[in-house]
Amino acid sequence: MNKLEFRNELSIELRAIDNTENKMIIEGIVNTIGQKSKVIFGEFQEIISKGVFERAIQNSKDNNKDIFLLFNHNSNNLMASMKSETLQLEEREEGLWMKAELPNTQLNKDCYELIKSNILREFSFGFYGVTDSWSYDENDMMIRTITDLNLEEISLVSVGAYNNTQVQARSIELADILPTKEDKVNIDFYNAKVKLYKLK
Repeated sequence: MNKLEFRNELSIELRAIDNTENKMIIEGIVNTIGQKSKVIFGEFQEIISKGVFERAIQNSKDNNKDIFLLFNHNSNNLMASMKSETLQLEEREEGLWMKAELPNTQLNKDCYELIKSNILREFSFGFYGVTDSWSYDENDMMIRTITDLNLEEISLVSVGAYNNTQVQARSIELADILPTKEDKVNIDFYNAKVKLYKLK
């Protein structure tokens, strides 16, 4: 599946860095790894496995593909990029870390001031080409575990790609993400066996 998906976590850190050279530098954790997301589409939660972002970044470098920092997922609102070395991306223990030294454009000046004022404070990211698996947790919530993806872009967003259960799916539909009926039957069967085992 090559349609873009977008994810946003409200609690992720985004901050401006004070410096003596009057550069516009921002950094933060875009998304955590190994932890459940909030509920998506009112249907499931998501876990991005360790190593997923590291491989995605390396894959972009190996294929001479750029990853951009955008504003609100709009490709006309370019802020920085990996190939220009104005954007650094790295998978760390806590998740996908980014640092950007913003070029001196009006958009970047405006965004930088909004970040410093704690008005603009959310990250989101766009991805495609997902490898995943599905299961249930102890509360019967479907869990999607992502083991690989292609990272398209990072965005600073005024409104997250989804809020609570009201999702702006953009180029992707719920049916494109959820497991097929056949896969769901297999998940249900496995879940029933686990419950039966616990009763023994």
